[in-house]
Amino acid sequence: MKLNLSPGKRRRIAIRTKESFFFIREVVNEFLTDNCPHLAASVSYYVLLTIFPLTLAAITIVGAITSDPHPQNNVVQAIGDFLPVSDEVISDTIGEVGDEWVAAGAISIILLIWGSMAVFSALRKALNAAWGIRTPRPFFMERFLELGMMLGVALLLLVSFAINAGVEVVRGASDTTVGGFFSEDIFWNAVRILITTGLAFITFIILYRVIPNARIRWGDIWGGALIAAVGFVAAQQVFFWYVTPKEPYSVIYGSLGTIIALMVWVYISAVILLFCAKLTAVHSRRRVFTPNTRTWTGRRKIGNRIETNAPSRRFGGPDPFETSSISRNKRDDR
Repeated sequence: MKLNLSPGKRRRIAIRTKESFFFIREVVNEFLTDNCPHLAASVSYYVLLTIFPLTLAAITIVGAITSDPHPQNNVVQAIGDFLPVSDEVISDTIGEVGDEWVAAGAISIILLIWGSMAVFSALRKALNAAWGIRTPRPFFMERFLELGMMLGVALLLLVSFAINAGVEVVRGASDTTVGGFFSEDIFWNAVRILITTGLAFITFIILYRVIPNARIRWGDIWGGALIAAVGFVAAQQVFFWYVTPKEPYSVIYGSLGTIIALMVWVYISAVILLFCAKLTAVHSRRRVFTPNTRTWTGRRKIGNRIETNAPSRRFGGPDPFETSSISRNKRDDR
């Protein structure tokens, strides 16, 4: 079927297609040039080192917040929804370490929590690099931010298993009252996927807004956060479908297969996180540096903040705002 489009619409479609191509090419080039894949590898390394201390800290925090006498089961179940390992592996590891961890004393617990914040430090540096930011925050401000992120993880887990518990209650009630399609597993699996996507979207948009040391508008990051959330859930479903039942890494790495699968999954998640962060950074820079905009004052403040923190960007050249003002002066002289 042939579409009857006017020449003007065809021209606009061609322009939009060309702009989208150059935009994606710029994102990919900067993603590779800024060593974002290597930064994702460092994030996955620190996650592997700190995931069990963080889980222990989350169990302690959740147990202090709620009246649940057994917070470990809920936390392990919530974490198991995001990791390609069984709940038994997480629970056994936590059980072996937990007794010694509790007996170590308050000072050791504080030091363990402090060391577990290394993953948030790696994540902060990676997101700043994705945005091209070179100037860090003050030392204690960074530590405070990392501590806040750790508490946020505990809060996210609390919300996650609270929602899962609510879904199970609603499912049990619907089985006895409604029945039919609403009692099928496929329906409730779709509900869980939607909930996971929503939680991932909230997590990504908060990370993109809070962690980079720059003033970032919500309008510049919601699209990238949505793409990251959808990509994360899609990659999660594919990875779990392929790896969990077949365990291909166990054939090569033997007993280390579970650890390798965990590291690969965290690396994929970190790549998605940083790629979409780079996408939001390029989108924000293109919006700020568009010479045809009529709102230079407010947008210039954001652009200068980002460029001040990243004076050594590889594209170099004069300040885009100065270039555009010079161009306007030349046009006025003509």
